[in-house]
Amino acid sequence: MTWTSPGHECGTEPGPQLTAAHRSPRTVHFGCPLCRLWSAAPGSALGQELDCPRCGLRLKLNPFTIDADWRPIARAWGNPV
Repeated sequence: MTWTSPGHECGTEPGPQLTAAHRSPRTVHFGCPLCRLWSAAPGSALGQELDCPRCGLRLKLNPFTIDADWRPIARAWGNPV
């Protein structure tokens, strides 16, 4: 698929959805922007691509993390914590 805007064709495919992760002592937690599931991944996943375990959206975790508690966001998105 080629993405276009009125009068312009860029000829590129979109990449995976870039997502910020929240760091815990041994893992990172991230929320899928499509289905809003919060998941854990090893710290080695930072900067890597992975699929959301619920909806399969291709995500890329930012190589940096947010130093804040992720659980209030997960609760606001309707996830049990």
